[in-house]
Amino acid sequence: MALTPWGIPADTTVVKMPKSHCLTARTVNSPQLRELLRSSQFDPVTAMTIAYMYECRPDYNSPWSGYLGCLSLPDVPRLWVDEEKAWLKGTDIEDQTFDFDVSVQDS
Repeated sequence: MALTPWGIPADTTVVKMPKSHCLTARTVNSPQLRELLRSSQFDPVTAMTIAYMYECRPDYNSPWSGYLGCLSLPDVPRLWVDEEKAWLKGTDIEDQTFDFDVSVQDS
């Protein structure tokens, strides 16, 4: 029998929940946006990203706000301001380069 890294049999159902309890392009709170995201012009990742951005708007009291409030962005030194990067002085990662180009290049 194949086991997961946690010792659970590979075919074991761990959680069952209604799809309506998952934030997706189909459950975004705006009917107009939901319809737009169902169109074929959006791949699933893009549609989910747009749904997430819509529900995270600071001026909007989303029914997903309790759930979304539990999520956080990782604390990545590359995104720190210079004052915060100075805290790394004397550490093993002080010499790492954080200012690199992550733009998309046309081929």
